[in-house]
Amino acid sequence: MKILALDASEQACSVALLNGDEVQEQFTIAPRQHAALLLPMAEALLTESELTLKQLDAIAVARGPGAFTGLRIATSAAQGLALGADLGVAPISTLMAMVARACEEQKAKGAIAALDARMGEVYIGGYRQVASDRYEAVIEEQVCQPSEIQMPEAPLNGHEIELGIGSGWSYESLLQQSLSIEVPVFTNWPCHAKEVASLAQSWVAQDQLLPPEEVVPVYLRNTIAKTQ
Repeated sequence: MKILALDASEQACSVALLNGDEVQEQFTIAPRQHAALLLPMAEALLTESELTLKQLDAIAVARGPGAFTGLRIATSAAQGLALGADLGVAPISTLMAMVARACEEQKAKGAIAALDARMGEVYIGGYRQVASDRYEAVIEEQVCQPSEIQMPEAPLNGHEIELGIGSGWSYESLLQQSLSIEVPVFTNWPCHAKEVASLAQSWVAQDQLLPPEEVVPVYLRNTIAKTQ
């Protein structure tokens, strides 16, 4: 399976190419440079692997939540690449991709990802791993104040949640109290395109890819801070 994945959800900019069992990635922290970097990074990976867009099975993109401008840039780039090569697109949750990285690198079974949404709010979602490239939502994606999370009926400690990750965990004490759990926290935990590519495999296998024109960013709210 061959998948090109893009992410510009926050300050980081990354592109990954999954080619069979191997994943190559270019990753850089580059605020406000996503528009200039994404496509050249994608071209470089394809050239290095001696692949063309038409040889791919899909384009994947971190569809949000995240920074308004970055999500628009990544989604537009994914649409353009997919349209030009007649490919479908897998829109992958930014928060789920962050959790996938945590489960892989920290050997966790599940995690709660939170991003700083500005205006005293966080984008938050919780997931546990159910297969190598599949994750089940424990806390549905939402934007809210750290003390007002809509929680599932079952206690989180029964869902194998082992970590808190992402910039939103700068509100650690409020989130720990609201979630009624105590977990190790990693605030410096950006999304990576390589996990976006990995999660997209099930979309290809299950024939769930979307036409490029149907792929839209997920902001979770209508009011976007101008500073994003």
